[in-house]
Amino acid sequence: MEPLIDLVFSAVGTVASGALSGAGGEMGRRISERLHGLLGRAGSEPGAPAGRQVLVLPVTEHERRAAALRLVELAHSSPEFAHEVREWVREASRLAPRPVTAVAPGASRP
Repeated sequence: MEPLIDLVFSAVGTVASGALSGAGGEMGRRISERLHGLLGRAGSEPGAPAGRQVLVLPVTEHERRAAALRLVELAHSSPEFAHEVREWVREASRLAPRPVTAVAPGASRP
């Protein structure tokens, strides 16, 4: 897979799992809403009538992969959309879990 699809797939998974668990607070809500907006512009399903689309959070791996592929497809055809997707991926990466050391470097242990 190309690097962009990997980043988008990871971001979609992070946002979906964060939204489902309630993690991320206000920032998580904003990023989740932005994902809905991007998916709405990309079309929830290719060929679906615009007024009949029902956007849902991509939960399963298959749904996340399909959403990521659709975003990347549209990003390849529109530089403006590509810019928005890259911005969204950067924002979503802030929600990704990060390793935390149990003891700060140089700290004494009890």
